[in-house]
Amino acid sequence: MTKLNQNFPEGVVLLITEDGTVTEILHDTFDIFSVETDSKPSFTDFLKNDSIKKGCRFIESIDANDVAYSWELYIERQDETSLFNFSGVKTENEIVLIGSPNPDDMELFLNGLMEINNEQVNKLRLFMKENQKKYLEENEWTLFDEMSGFNNELANTKRELTKKTAELERLNELKNQMMGMAAHDLRNPLMLIQNFADFLIVDHQEEVLFTEEQFQLINEIKGSSEYMIQIIEDMLDISTFESRSISLKKKNSDLVELVKDAVSLSRTPAGKKNIGITTLLPDSSVNKLIDTHKFRQVLDNLLSNAVKYSNPDTEIEVGIKQFDGSEGVTI
Repeated sequence: MTKLNQNFPEGVVLLITEDGTVTEILHDTFDIFSVETDSKPSFTDFLKNDSIKKGCRFIESIDANDVAYSWELYIERQDETSLFNFSGVKTENEIVLIGSPNPDDMELFLNGLMEINNEQVNKLRLFMKENQKKYLEENEWTLFDEMSGFNNELANTKRELTKKTAELERLNELKNQMMGMAAHDLRNPLMLIQNFADFLIVDHQEEVLFTEEQFQLINEIKGSSEYMIQIIEDMLDISTFESRSISLKKKNSDLVELVKDAVSLSRTPAGKKNIGITTLLPDSSVNKLIDTHKFRQVLDNLLSNAVKYSNPDTEIEVGIKQFDGSEGVTI
C-alpha cells in the first residue's frame, strides 16, 4: 500500500469491483481498510449500519453513470464513527474511490494523488478537476427527484400520523365517557353504603346495639365508603377535564366559613398524630364568586397532605391573607 506525503490531507484511495469488493488499497491514512482477512472485504463492511444502503446506492450510481461525486457516508473507525466525503469513477471493470473526512481538503487531496501513478486515479482526478461543475449540473435533476420522493414520503407519513392522531383522540374521548359512566354508576351505591353506616352509628349512639368490635367494623365501612366516594369524585373530575366539558358552578361564598369547615374535618386525623391546626382568619367575611364544591376539594386535599406529611407533635397553620387595593386573596 502506498501512502502519500504526510503534508497532504488525510484520506483513503481504494480500488473496488462492481459488487463493492475491495481489491487494492492505494492509500489509507487511518488504516481503516488495512484488515487482514482470509477473504477480501466489501467496501460496505466498513460503513456504519445506517450508511450501508446509501453506500450500495453510491456504488450502483458509479456503475450506472461511470462517476459519482461527493457522497457523505459514515465510516466505522475502531470505537468511533466518522463522516467521510466519497467520490468515485469507473474504468473498464474496476472502480476507484477516494474519501476524505473534510470536504474542504478534497482539492489538496486530489493534488496529492499525483504521487500515485495509477490510471484510475489519474482519470478520477482529471474528471473531478475538469468536469466537476458539469457533473453537478447534470445531477441537479436527480437530486430534485430524490427530494421530491422524500417530500412525497413525508406527506404520506404526515397523512398517516393525522389519521392515527384522530383515532387516538376518538378512543380517548370514548375512554372519558366510559370513565364518567362508571363513576356515576358506582357513586350511587357507595353513597347508600355510607348513609346506612351513618344511620347505624347514630342508632348505636342513642342505644347500644353492637359490640365494640362490630361498631368498629361499621366505622371502617363508613371510612372506606367515604374514601371510595372521593376516588369516584376524582375520576369524574379527570374524565370531564380531559373531555374539555368541565364546568364551574359559581356562587357567592364566604371563604372564611369554608376554611373553618375544612379545618374542622381535619382535626380528627391530625389529633391522631398529635398535630395542632391553627387558623389565621380575618374577623369579617371574605366573599368570593367560586365553585364551593371544587374549592373544598382543593382545601381538603391540601389539609390532608399537610397532616399526612407533617411530623408528629408539630403545628399546621391555615389562613386567609387579603391585600390592600386588590381583590385577590391568598389561602
